Amino acid sequence: ECGVNNIWVYFYGVLLGEAWSIRDMGLIQGVNVITLMAELSDGTTATKTIRFNNSSQENEKNLLVDLSDADGDTMNAYVEDLYGTDPENADTDGDGIADNVELFIYGTDPLKPDTDGDGLSDGAEVGEYRSNPLVRDTDGDGISDGEAVAQGIDPTGIKENPVVRTQSVQTALESTEKPLFDNVSVTMNVGGNLNQHLSIRNIEKEDTLSANVVGALSAPIEITSDASFTSAKITFTYDEALLGDTPAENLAVMWYDRENRRYVILDKDTVVDTNAHTVSYTTTHFSTYLVVDREVWYDCWRENIDYRSGDAGTSQLEPYDIGLCVDVSGSMYGDRLAKAKTALNTFIDAMLPQDKACMVSFSDNAYLVAGYGASKEVMRSRINQLRDLYGTNTDVGLSKTISILADQGRSDASKMIIMICDGDVNYIQGTVDAAKAAGIAVYTINVVSGDNDLLQKIADETGGEYYYAATTEEVVSQVEAIRGETVSAVDTTDADGDGLYDVYESRGMKIQNGTVWYSDPLNPDSDGDGVTDYQELMGPPTANVMEFVNGKYSCVLCRAASDPNKMDSDGDGIPDAKDPDPTVHFGLIDGSVQFQLTDSIDDFQMPQYIQDIKENEADYEHEVVSKRYPWMIEHPLKGFAYLQTLRARAAATWEAGYVGDLVFLTWDLGCKALSLIPGVHFVGNRNINNAAYMLLYYNSNIGGTMVFDATDMVTATTGGQTCYNKNIGKLKTAFEQALKPGETRIITTTPDSSFTAWYLDGGILDPNNADAWASLNKCNAVMTATCTYDGTKYRATVNYYVVDRYDFYEPDPVDGEENEVGFVTNDGYVILSYFDYAEPFDVVGYYTETFEWNGN
Repeated sequence: ECGVNNIWVYFYGVLLGEAWSIRDMGLIQGVNVITLMAELSDGTTATKTIRFNNSSQENEKNLLVDLSDADGDTMNAYVEDLYGTDPENADTDGDGIADNVELFIYGTDPLKPDTDGDGLSDGAEVGEYRSNPLVRDTDGDGISDGEAVAQGIDPTGIKENPVVRTQSVQTALESTEKPLFDNVSVTMNVGGNLNQHLSIRNIEKEDTLSANVVGALSAPIEITSDASFTSAKITFTYDEALLGDTPAENLAVMWYDRENRRYVILDKDTVVDTNAHTVSYTTTHFSTYLVVDREVWYDCWRENIDYRSGDAGTSQLEPYDIGLCVDVSGSMYGDRLAKAKTALNTFIDAMLPQDKACMVSFSDNAYLVAGYGASKEVMRSRINQLRDLYGTNTDVGLSKTISILADQGRSDASKMIIMICDGDVNYIQGTVDAAKAAGIAVYTINVVSGDNDLLQKIADETGGEYYYAATTEEVVSQVEAIRGETVSAVDTTDADGDGLYDVYESRGMKIQNGTVWYSDPLNPDSDGDGVTDYQELMGPPTANVMEFVNGKYSCVLCRAASDPNKMDSDGDGIPDAKDPDPTVHFGLIDGSVQFQLTDSIDDFQMPQYIQDIKENEADYEHEVVSKRYPWMIEHPLKGFAYLQTLRARAAATWEAGYVGDLVFLTWDLGCKALSLIPGVHFVGNRNINNAAYMLLYYNSNIGGTMVFDATDMVTATTGGQTCYNKNIGKLKTAFEQALKPGETRIITTTPDSSFTAWYLDGGILDPNNADAWASLNKCNAVMTATCTYDGTKYRATVNYYVVDRYDFYEPDPVDGEENEVGFVTNDGYVILSYFDYAEPFDVVGYYTETFEWNGN
């Protein structure tokens, strides 16, 4: 229209610095000229003339533009000068990529052969390894792309690396309640990329039992791996300044044996390095792990709850004077004596503060091992020092024990002797009579080969009981039986008839993590959740032997399933009666995503903005269609040219015949910064409509909420499809945890959590990701789903909502400002809102799918 043909016009908004528009174009004395006009801030107008031609003639007042392209890289001398590239070298930095390709396609620096500084040239990353030249660690595995290549690892994480090598993964613990340990690492020999196979999660807010272990000093972590391994080293790192009064040697690793509902302290195999400030353990399996103060854990199990008749903690409880009389003759060598020691220790553990004991060993002679009233610690120590000696003289040991209790015992105490023997018994009537006179009941245990009749007779005549241990293993169980009849005798009153004696419920029951739970002795279902106290506690407390590096302790505990005083033990919104694991938060998959279940749609409160969309889908669809490209209808040529510009992968360039239309077009749409500034570009050409539409909406100053069909986002982009598959996998896991055969449930993410819906997988250079990058970049998703399980198959209908805030927020802008609305380019930071057109808005896209899968 202006009569100018076969020339290219480059219009630079940043260079001009004002809102210039084209006033006129033409030829003046054989030179191409564009006259620009702008209305200045003071109300006046100004004009500027740009003269240019296709040769390197001398510039007139520095306004003559040199459009020659000596190196053939499609960048003229003027543009090369702007970017500082060599106009006579198509690849200024020698990295194997032409300058124009670096600037306008890959976004890399044409002056740096290794833009991201990862040790690989930009050309090698793009051409050979397919890694991202703008990111040091393309696959986010903690190993830079250069280091990965040097180690023979695929820097993109797409291909497995079969070579078995030692690898480590480290995770920050970030616990406000237990800050002593700040990170944990796992080291193991494995092929492939360990980051892709290993998961380390802080489950402090998820696993209520593990988070409240008595003596815990670290947050509990859950380690899982889908890679096979022989052994793995788990290392916790602590801050020495936070140790306080806890000696470093007290630190020990513990794991939770979930199948058997027990916590196992690994005190024998824990390695504490006080120089490196680490606590480590080498394991052959993964589970839940944490670090505890071993002495606090020991003390927890040394203390037993008193279930005898009377008021707990008062002198009304019946005290015991106890004599332990043990055979240490030669025939007790080995396993027999070892089991006798274990049995005696378990009995001592059950003694209460008002009980007193002594211990005598015998072979040919009797030996006072621990005097009357010795502490439990002394008793345990002396028991562990017992050694087998010579022959067997039962009477000398029994006589000495009777004498101590008769002379030193208390008048108000019940007196008893436990005698363990495996040999011949020399029965002396006078000894038995002395026991009877002192009111001492003798409990006799025959270890495999003792004299049955005489041991039975001693027990019968003194009011005790006779026990036969057919194997050495039974020695412990027989002592347990004696303990249950004497020092651990329980008041069997059960007012509510729930199977838990009142003393258990009122005085508390120790559970597997060392804490004590209570329930109402007058109500069989204390919390009213439909599950009896008996069921929640998995029955009454039972006798157990806890084995530690410093000895064995006898205790009574419940391996509880849930808290009888809480309808929802773990606070995850699912009543214990329906919760598949009442002590673990349901569906807390990765620390940020949490599911909630409901029985019907009436119980489910969908977020309001999603409700609005679901109720007005037709209206929203009409809005999307009508506003998608309104200017295409008004001026098809403009629409076509604009989309072609987005596809061009370069600074906006047009033939002169269309310059006027397109400049005014981009001015009208407020896309000047995107389409005309060098370095602002779009790559790829797959479904670029989403990008164009989002940018149009953004710059049209509409605001509000925009809805789009998320199918393309999910199915046509690598990052979207990958995230969707992972999220559906989490959803399946959640349903499998929650549904019983014949049930139908509705599941949704909780209001304060969401999934990652899309990420830049493979780099922005991947054409499958280009549109998503330009449309939403990284965004989140929430889900609602209904699932039915028939006992064989699960069938789910899923509504998958992609949500975002479209504002091009850059968290680390180069101009130092925060919360700017803008776009990062090779030139720096281009502020879209500078033109007073950009208006951030909420985006919601939805995708619905129905699928089924087989049950476990």
